[in-house]
Amino acid sequence: MARFLAAGILMLSFGAAAARPTPGDVNVDRARANRAGAEVTADAKVVDSEVQRVAALKVAWDLAVADGHAIDAGHFAKAHFEAMAAQRRAEDALRTARRTFEAAREQLRSDESKRST
Repeated sequence: MARFLAAGILMLSFGAAAARPTPGDVNVDRARANRAGAEVTADAKVVDSEVQRVAALKVAWDLAVADGHAIDAGHFAKAHFEAMAAQRRAEDALRTARRTFEAAREQLRSDESKRST
């Protein structure tokens, strides 16, 4: 039984090694660049929505202060602070996604130029 298990594991490891993309595989690089581009688009939308959320909370906070509603102003101030933190995290994620996209695009260009020569 142990021999069959060991043989099965060995066969799976050979299969996994054979399924790995070869270095310079243009199709894999193109898929990676497309996926990275989609992540940039999605992260940009998140950043846009966070910017709008921060702006709306700031307006609500200012109105609460102007109307003399101290408790509401405090709640809006806290929500504004949390929204700004979420916006910073979204912007960090967008920067990371853009770096990943640039690296994937550069790898694709490199592999395509190697392939064409």
